[in-house]
Amino acid sequence: MGNSVRQLEHTRSILVIDPSATEISAMRAAAKFGGEYLSELGKTDFATMTSNEWMRMVDAICTGYVVFITTHPEPPLEDIPL
Repeated sequence: MGNSVRQLEHTRSILVIDPSATEISAMRAAAKFGGEYLSELGKTDFATMTSNEWMRMVDAICTGYVVFITTHPEPPLEDIPL
């Protein structure tokens, strides 16, 4: 089993559980950024993407998520659950 597979299996165990409405909206924004990049690129088949194209798509998705999260902060918790 390669390192990537092991890392993916580890990542699955720490996925966001019960994402907030803001996190879900950020995921949608991220998907839109990724879709816009693919439209500009003119490709939808990931297998035909170069390494650079793939990395730029990942960057677009991450940027979309971060931009949304940083411009739409969650309201502070009244009580911190312990």
